[in-house]
Formats: sequence, C-alpha cells, structure tokens
Amino acid sequence: MTDTAAPTEKKKRFRSPAYPALDLAKAVERTASLLKVAQHHAVGVSVILPAWGMDSAAGPVWRYLAALIQYGLVTDSGGGKTRKFQITDVARRIIQDGDQNSKKRKEALKIAALSPTIHKELWEKFGTAADLSDSVLKVYLTFDRKEAGESPYSETAASEVIQAYKSTLGYAGILDSDRVTTRDDDKGSIKVDAHSGDNPIKVSVGDYVQWVSNGVEQFTSPRRVIEILPDATHVQVFGSNTGIPMTELNVVDPPLLAPMTPPPTVARTEAASAWAQSENDLNVLQKGNRLQITADVDLEGLDELKEILGHYEAILKRLGARKSK
Repeated sequence: MTDTAAPTEKKKRFRSPAYPALDLAKAVERTASLLKVAQHHAVGVSVILPAWGMDSAAGPVWRYLAALIQYGLVTDSGGGKTRKFQITDVARRIIQDGDQNSKKRKEALKIAALSPTIHKELWEKFGTAADLSDSVLKVYLTFDRKEAGESPYSETAASEVIQAYKSTLGYAGILDSDRVTTRDDDKGSIKVDAHSGDNPIKVSVGDYVQWVSNGVEQFTSPRRVIEILPDATHVQVFGSNTGIPMTELNVVDPPLLAPMTPPPTVARTEAASAWAQSENDLNVLQKGNRLQITADVDLEGLDELKEILGHYEAILKRLGARKSK
C-alpha cells in the first residue's frame, strides 16, 4: 500500500495595504501629461499609454493610475476593457491655475496630498514628521498598526510609504500648523453634510444607503457608497456608475450576512438571500430563479465568488426541478 501525501496548505501571499506608488509631484506630472490629450473627456488605457510614453498595459500603468485615483486627481468608471479615467476639478486647479501661489491652488494641493488613506492616517498621528526618524514611522507601519488590529505594511512597502509621504507634504507646502481638509474615514471618504429639508445626514464612503427619488426607493437592497464625487454633492455606489444626489440618500444598516453555506432546501420559490463580505466586496441576491450579482474582487475573492455561485447553481437547479413536476 502506498502512502498518499497530505495536501499542502496554500500559503497566502502577504499584501500590504494600499498606498500610492507615486509621490504627489510625480502624480501631478502624470496627470498633466494626460490632460494634454484627454482634456475633459473620460478615456481608456489605450489613450493613456501613449500619453505616458508606454507601450504595454502589462507595465506599471495600473499602479500609476491607482496613485492618481488615491490623490483624487483622476476618477474612474466602468471596468475591464471599458474602464475609463477622467481628470478631476482638483487636478485642473493644480495644473491650470495660472497663479502658482493662489490660495485655491495651494488648498487643492493640500487636499490631494492628504487624500490617500495612509497619508491622512500619518498626518493625524505624526503631522509632517519633520523631526522624527524614519524608523519611528516604520515601526508604526509594520508593528503598531498590527497591534491595533489594522493591516501592517511590509518593510519595503513601509519605506516607500514614508518616502512618498514626506515628499508629498513638502511638495504641497504643508506645515504642522496647517489646518487641512482631509478625508474623514479609513476607507478614504470625504465626510460631507447633505441636507434634505431641515434634516442633515452624513454620507461617507463605506456607508450603506437607500436612494429615494420622488418618494420611491430605487434600490432593491441597500448599496455601499464607494466614492464622493468631486462636486461633493453626489456619490457613486457599488454596482452603478450613476452620480446620485446626496439629498436623495438615506443612510441605512448594512445588509445581514448570509451563512457561509446555503441551506440544503429552499422553503419557498420566491426566497431571497444575500451573500456579502468585507475584504472582497461582493453581493449575490437571489429572487426566485434569478440572481442579481455585483462584485469587486481580487483573485482570491474570485475563487470565493465561484464557490458561492456553485451553491446557488444547485439551488436554482432544485427550484427548476420542482417547477417542472
């Protein structure tokens, strides 16, 4: 009898939390190059590559675009081959303001500098860190965050974060005495007061909302806010590219999490269920014999989505078999 080797457990690759791959000065340079060819239009990566002197989308173009998005210089819409990128008003102010010392341009620079989540976090804890050794910041990023229940950075990533942070604050002219409008939560939102009549509401990235227009609820289930648009009066929600007025939103409780495995039988053909999780944002809503699916996942999340859909496939087949009897 031959021994069968025990299956080896797949080791998960360590990934540092998000941080911009460029400092703000380089990000503004990239945005300025893009502005010359894109102007006010939303463009795809096929336009961006030649504007940046690149030949292939397999290179660092996506990391650079992610940095521009984190600084609030560019917004994106769509996905896959149809994904588009558009330059924001904040970027236009920084690039096109003829007076390099204008108050509005300086404020736009400061807002952009502290828009990346990790930059805002470091600013709130250490200010400019001008008098601190890099080792203090590195210990915070690699150890202290983990002890506080946050994802730590690797040694290499921490060094890159520190370099970009200090360079960015210097470029933006930020001092410890400055009062800067920053993003308001750990998911990178700008907290804004939206008013509907006399009842102000708070809307930020990560909130679940219901859109009520002309007294009618527009969503079958609450949607998560993924972006505050540059005009600070509209938002974008998960699964939609539509800009929604804040004045028509109600912040609601997140949808309940479904059990990790669906039940073996379904009590009624019009049963509704939802699957949601935190790190990979996916939502599967079953209504009768149809599924409504929205997903924003990495490779690991894609495997989980396949597993989930396998469970629902069995349920839908069972429902179909019942109806055919």
